[in-house]
Amino acid sequence: MYVFPSFEKNRFDFQSDEDFVLKYLTERNVLLVPGTGFNHTDDHHFRLVFLADKEVLSSAFDLLESFLLDHKR
Repeated sequence: MYVFPSFEKNRFDFQSDEDFVLKYLTERNVLLVPGTGFNHTDDHHFRLVFLADKEVLSSAFDLLESFLLDHKR
């Protein structure tokens, strides 16, 4: 199962979904996939897969939350 969440470009310092996933990989060592890699029509979505255990997903979302707070405008 997967989803394509989005971020509001005007609220964060990311230029595109590719910029977002590259910064996330560089800063948190977690790989996400940009939505444009799946032919999504705009450049502020990314793909998340929900196959891990609940504890792993909870930790991953905490990491994502801290990353987003670090990049908030």
